Amino acid sequence: MAGACQPRFASHVQREDGAWVEQAGIYFEDLRPGETFIHAPRRSIHAHDGIINALLAQEWSGAHHDLMYAAELGLEAPVVPQTWVLGCAVALSTRTFGRVCANLGWTQVEFGEAAAVGDTLQARSVILNVRDSASRPAEGIVTTRTMAHNQRGALVVAFVRTLLVYRRGEQAPYAAAGY
Repeated sequence: MAGACQPRFASHVQREDGAWVEQAGIYFEDLRPGETFIHAPRRSIHAHDGIINALLAQEWSGAHHDLMYAAELGLEAPVVPQTWVLGCAVALSTRTFGRVCANLGWTQVEFGEAAAVGDTLQARSVILNVRDSASRPAEGIVTTRTMAHNQRGALVVAFVRTLLVYRRGEQAPYAAAGY
């Protein structure tokens, strides 16, 4: 039933002392092909995001960090590096896919409309496939397609990502870390 609370998506777990601890991420066996997850929170892009990340990534084009040069090119602000936009879309999925123990790969990366300062990105992922891991029985392999759109609904970046995800009840670092 749409909107119904489901145990597989419980947000908190009760400790032995009675306190409730917030959970992040969905276990392998709770992910089903065809399901779509809208990731929260959204992320607005600020001028310093693009400039700092361009410089850290050694993106030397003045279009990324030089306000005057960007204006000469007819841009309202410096261009946001695509690599940062890709990383941002992955980061937006982190709360949902917080039980991931490894990223196995990204494929089919495509960029749509260029992300700009002032844009707000919203990401969503569709579960494409889930399967057991032949070599790691405590985890399973999940393939997703993640898409990030700006506030106008235009696609900014999309990719297919393959993840190694912990199974419920298996040894994972979360209990030792307090969540």
